[in-house]
Amino acid sequence: GERCMAIPLVVAIGDDTGDAVVAGLKAEIAKMKVGPGNDNGNDMGPLVTKPHFEKVKAFVDAGVAAGARLVVDGRGVKVDGHDGGYYLGPCLFDGVKPGMT
Repeated sequence: GERCMAIPLVVAIGDDTGDAVVAGLKAEIAKMKVGPGNDNGNDMGPLVTKPHFEKVKAFVDAGVAAGARLVVDGRGVKVDGHDGGYYLGPCLFDGVKPGMT
């Protein structure tokens, strides 16, 4: 199964603070493990279906196309032994502006 804990959140902060927050998030994301959902050592499992994988990937693509900076790009994540799985790694955007999808 799939569990989504994505929470839409906008926090307005200055550039210096924003850079520190992005750096901290990037460091934490680097520690995350992506793999089969039945392995408790993994932080993220696969998306549940190919259509859902494509939908979520399209959201990331749309953010990039709209001009947001993709700091961490999980679209190309590879999971050994699971080449056919619908895996997306964590993604982190910066520079998102009101009105972007």
